Formats: sequence, structure tokens, C-alpha cells
Amino acid sequence: EIYPAQQYRSDVAPSENIIGVYDGKIKLPEYSDMTENDYRRIVYHEYMHAIVFDLSGGRAPTWLHEALATNADPGFTADDGYLAYLYQNGKLVAPRDLDPYFLDMGNHDHLMTAYNEANALIRYFLSRYNYWHMKNILTDLKRGMNIDEAFKKEVAVDIGGLFEQWQEAVFKR
Repeated sequence: EIYPAQQYRSDVAPSENIIGVYDGKIKLPEYSDMTENDYRRIVYHEYMHAIVFDLSGGRAPTWLHEALATNADPGFTADDGYLAYLYQNGKLVAPRDLDPYFLDMGNHDHLMTAYNEANALIRYFLSRYNYWHMKNILTDLKRGMNIDEAFKKEVAVDIGGLFEQWQEAVFKR
């Protein structure tokens, strides 16, 4: 659904940072300054949320939703320099602790950390494994497994171990 900009802000998403929503339907604001490519990016992002929700039965954590959604967005690129800064200063956040960062809309640093880390971690996962394994993990979440059980069953490492592997592969070369 596409809403007039003012109605979108009042009825769907009051924050200027939210330019698309999936809540069972994809909802977008109507903006005159957005291009077809802008809308395409938002639709890809929100459609991935729909897929993740469906495959996981709504049980995927926010960080995994956003990781996969930003990965589907052809215009999103994680800031590797920012990630290196976080790593060098001991400020990387374990995936299991990222969810509150996504909800902290007023804190730009938290949002930057959350989106960049989640995206980089899932890019690493998909390069090492693939979408088939991710589909199985999401399906296992739907069946009632927790995130660590699902990852361990599918790729023999829990999410903490994946986080360590990612750091080792990306920052300790």
C-alpha cells in the first residue's frame, strides 16, 4: 500500500527514519522526490521482511530480519571503515545484543552499529554458507528452535561462534 506522506507519518510510521514498513502488508509513503530506484530498494527490503517472517513464523530476531533485508536492498552497503573502527575500539555488539539498537531510533550511532554489523555478519554467513542454509535456519526457528539451536543444527556453530568467525575472517587478517 502507498500512503500520502502525511498519512503515512500519522498512521504508519511517525519517525522520519522509517521509509517502509512490513506489518503483514508492505506500506510505503508517497514522496514526490523519490525515484523508481528508491521505491525498488524499499520494496526489496520490505519484501525480504515478509519472506523472513513467513519462513520463521515471526520468530526471527530483529537483527536477522534487518540483516537479510539490508542484504536484499541493492543500494545498501555496509560501512566497512565504521565496522573496523568498532572492532579496533572494542565496540562491536554481539548479535544477540543488537535488537535494542534497532529500536533506539533517536541514537544514530546505535542504528549505524546495528545495521552495519547485522549486514556484514549476514554477508559473511552467505559467502561461507548460502541461502539454502539460511532458509533451513529460518524454518527451524518456525519449528520452535532458538537461534543458537537453529544455527548449530544447520552449520555446526551457534550465533556467538559465527560472530567470532566473522571477526577472525574480516578483522584479524
